[in-house]
Amino acid sequence: MVFGVFLCYHLHMTGEQPGDINGVGIEQKHNKFRSFSDLIDSGGELYATDLTGALKHGELTQERFNELLSRLILNSQELASFRRLHGIDVTTGLFDRIHLIPKLEGLIKELSFDKEKRHNPLHYVMVIALDMNGLKFLNDRYNHAIGDRALVALADRLRKVMNRKDILFRPAGGDEFTILMPIDTDNADLANRFAEIKSQVNDSLFIEIEEKDGTKTKFPITASMGYSVLKRGEIKTAEELLTEADERERADKEATKAKAKIG
Repeated sequence: MVFGVFLCYHLHMTGEQPGDINGVGIEQKHNKFRSFSDLIDSGGELYATDLTGALKHGELTQERFNELLSRLILNSQELASFRRLHGIDVTTGLFDRIHLIPKLEGLIKELSFDKEKRHNPLHYVMVIALDMNGLKFLNDRYNHAIGDRALVALADRLRKVMNRKDILFRPAGGDEFTILMPIDTDNADLANRFAEIKSQVNDSLFIEIEEKDGTKTKFPITASMGYSVLKRGEIKTAEELLTEADERERADKEATKAKAKIG
């Protein structure tokens, strides 16, 4: 469901061409059906672009569009092609690795823009690498559905913590996440900002798991994190920024393990 809702927003905002909503194509599809809902339930031929077109022409509300597209994707045998085409992680609804390098390179390029090209010129690009703790344990002890619930919980927390202009990824399909942060404030205290984000991400996040005996366990969701920064005027590649953030994330994970052993 998360994927469906996110994809509908992605399709709409990226301006994908609408279906033949006013032409013969869509009319033929509706000859035997009273609504989009009937068409989906019957397994009839319907595409995301048909719904996008209906939304743009005011024939569907955003809420109804979200619902119908979610159902369409969940019922579709072409889910894999949707994922490949749009570069969206099915589990979390975040961007996958297809978008990561191009979007980071785009932000690096924007660091050189002046006010003529960008109203508020960028001063920094911050990259945050996250690794969810305990995913393998959840998958091994329970099942992958429980692990997926933990991933979704963390993705939802990231959406709440981060700003709308920040870009979230689950690039490798595992327990790793990446955040790209364009920052247009000069002399920003980025170390402090990172510390705030890390605290908010790891603050009292749990999923509830029902054990075989019927008892319920609260499993804490936490993430090891690291970051890198490119300042206006500096030169680093996208790969260098990602590697630096990953190395700091791994150091944070090792420090957490060491602290747990001492405790």
